[in-house]
Amino acid sequence: MGVLAQAETKAFFLRAADVEAATEALRAMAARDPDEFLSPSAATGAASFDEVLLAAGWRAARDAGGNVIGLKFAADKAPREADDLWPVPMFRTLAPFVPAAIVDVRFDGAPATYVLLGTMLQQWHGPPRDADERRTRAAIRKTAQRMVKAATDRGRSP
Repeated sequence: MGVLAQAETKAFFLRAADVEAATEALRAMAARDPDEFLSPSAATGAASFDEVLLAAGWRAARDAGGNVIGLKFAADKAPREADDLWPVPMFRTLAPFVPAAIVDVRFDGAPATYVLLGTMLQQWHGPPRDADERRTRAAIRKTAQRMVKAATDRGRSP
């Protein structure tokens, strides 16, 4: 791929208790699918979630409890040999630990949105074509936001 890319989650929650398992899943992904990482060798040898993310070009935002509440792509370009659905493979790898995610992406300035609900993926490029598509997108986004909010509330409760 290697195109200019900006990406940021608009809904995301990874419990602090699941960070180590998510780290291991991303390390395994780097070993089997190195093209999705800027530095696959750094990812496979990373000691922490933040180091694995950095090897993929991402940074995490955390709350006071250590839960990951957002991800932002911190590099300028997506990995050169990445799948055309970049960054979907990374989020699919995180799917067992994250109930849903909304990721807004810009490829060379063109907007795209990926919504993951478990293993289901919705991808939208550009604005909705009509009112029906606008309503469908809004409903899917609301579902994802509700799932993330519920996970956030559960993750922060004692």
